[in-house]
Amino acid sequence: MLNIGLKFGTIKGTMKPSRAIKPITYLKTNSAKLIASINSNREAVVITQNGEAMAVIQDLKTWERDRETLLMLKILSQGVAAAEKCDFIEHEKLFEQLKHKITLKKKTKQS
Repeated sequence: MLNIGLKFGTIKGTMKPSRAIKPITYLKTNSAKLIASINSNREAVVITQNGEAMAVIQDLKTWERDRETLLMLKILSQGVAAAEKCDFIEHEKLFEQLKHKITLKKKTKQS
């Protein structure tokens, strides 16, 4: 399991609480340094205010990857739910419907 996590960057990207929690005053006084560190380490940082976690800052590429992953999980979950309810069509019927739509689009463009 560890090898899989290392291959896909999930272990490396795990937050290290000792380094990944900073007070808001640190953010205010060292924002450029903090952002540079976040971008180079690909490590999210929890920002605290009055000792309470209030926000998380992470690099854009990791955020985009996480959003794509969540979208894929949502699509997978919807597919599983549809399959459990037998709410699906056979692939032959799907291809017929797609061919019909493509034909209609081609006819519309030619008009």
